[in-house]
Order: sequence, then C-alpha cells, then structure tokens
Amino acid sequence: SSNTNEKDRTASTFGGGDFPGVTDFNEGFLKGIQQWNSEQTDSSKKIKITDEVIALDSGFAPNDKMNSVINAVLAKNPKLVLPVAGPATNIMTSKEEFNTKYAIGVDSDQALTAPKNKERFFTSILKRIGQAVYDTLGGLLTNDKSFIGNYEEGKTNSSLVKGVKDGWVGLTDTHITGDKQKEAEDALNTAKAKFNGLNEEQLKWLLGNKATQSGAEIEKVVDRLKEIIKEINKRN
Repeated sequence: SSNTNEKDRTASTFGGGDFPGVTDFNEGFLKGIQQWNSEQTDSSKKIKITDEVIALDSGFAPNDKMNSVINAVLAKNPKLVLPVAGPATNIMTSKEEFNTKYAIGVDSDQALTAPKNKERFFTSILKRIGQAVYDTLGGLLTNDKSFIGNYEEGKTNSSLVKGVKDGWVGLTDTHITGDKQKEAEDALNTAKAKFNGLNEEQLKWLLGNKATQSGAEIEKVVDRLKEIIKEINKRN
C-alpha cells in the first residue's frame, strides 16, 4: 500500500466457524500479511491487525450473533476486512461504519450481489467448485490413480486438497474505481506473482500448522492465528 497513514494500513478477518473450510482462508490471509511485513525494511509500509484474537463464531446466518461479531470488528476500525462467513460480507458492507473501508469477499464475486458499497471490494476469493467437480469426475472416469489417490469404488472416501495452482481457488478483478483502481490492480498482480514464486519451504509453512517458519507446530487454529498476529504486529 502507498498509505503512509498508519490507520490506513490496518486489516482484520473473522469466520463463521472453526473448521478448515473457513480457517484456511483466515490463515492464508494473515500469513500473506505476515510475509509482507517480514519483507519491509520501512515500518511505514507494515500492516497491523486490529484484532488480537480472530472471531470464528459468527455463524453463517444473518442474526444477532453475526451482527455483534461484525460490529466488534468494525469498532476497531480496520481499513480492510476479510469475512469468511457467507452473507456476513454483504451485511458488513451495508453498514454506515463500513463506508470508508474495503472488503475482500469469499466463495464467489460478492461485489455482484452487494446491496451497497460495490466499489469498496478490493477482490473476492473464488471457490471454483465447477473446476473441482470437473477435474474429480475426469479423474474417476479415467481411473487416474495419480489424481484420485486411494479412492476405491464402494470402499473409501478420498479427500483432495488443491488450490490456486490447480485452478480450484482464485481471485476476482478488483471492483475499486477511480484513482485507487490502478493501485489495487497492481497490488493484486504483484500478490499473484509473489504467490507463484514461493519456494518449497514457504509453501510448506503456508499449508502447515506453524505460525512462523522457524516456530513450533500449533495444532489449535485459534492459538495459531493469535501467534501469527503477534508476529505481524511486531514493530521492529
């Protein structure tokens, strides 16, 4: 970010539940920020996370609980928020307190269904379900063992974990308009290039249970996210 104002270099995230289908996104987002901060020699480029503990209990239905989580996150005044809780994104972006902030959507291009503040969507994380189904059916129909792993007809279930490189996850174009549009586009392109350039060790850390590359394994995701935030918010 070109923002020299510290208040404009803040972010937060929250989730609907404590399971990998949610927390993988929270963790990837935070680890990306951690990586960014670790590469900055100038502290006026570093990003701060406004929540020390990430809420993972907003649920996925618009109700009082979800509303209170959103309000608590916005009260700490982050400039950018990634909600991983379905409808929470559009509820958040409809609030008056959100008007000067930015959102990252999830699942689909959430800006397209946003009742308000469409132009405040930096991007959305896409779950490309169609591609995943197509690839999996193709693997089953051709009995491609290298793809479908240990799956046997009628005997076992098999989990496939794939992501950006396989086209199962992606990002939308930015919906930011005006003088910030080019900056947002450049930032997304830089981030994609950086991701594609990660080495084995960095990828292992990104997909693993360590808060830092040299740290210990932390099984409990809430504790792990807490440690990642501590690392992000270090000002040295």
